[in-house]
Amino acid sequence: MNDSENRPRSAKKPKLPYEEALTKLNAYIESHNMRHTPEREMVLNEICDMQQPFTAEQLTERCKPLRLTQGTVYNSLNLFILARILHSYVREAGRSATLYELAVGVRSTVVMVCTRCG
Repeated sequence: MNDSENRPRSAKKPKLPYEEALTKLNAYIESHNMRHTPEREMVLNEICDMQQPFTAEQLTERCKPLRLTQGTVYNSLNLFILARILHSYVREAGRSATLYELAVGVRSTVVMVCTRCG
């Protein structure tokens, strides 16, 4: 089996932040005795292709052609937050619209949300 057969299959070629995020993910997985899975890498690849903050629902929709389940997407999001690959924040107060944003390979942004009007 050659190296290209081991990589997750996705329609898009990974971008530069993908390599940094994958390195961070692999370090976290190894330090916590977790398994490496191609599904996590496919979710990570889709996240790295997104150019703006996104919801879990938007990511799930993007992952449907890859035959990834909603559970895989949500579990991956939680893992990526723990590994400090993603940031999450609530967009609108009282509506639980959580947005996710890549935390590696990009400049940091500060998000402020009004507690009165969201």
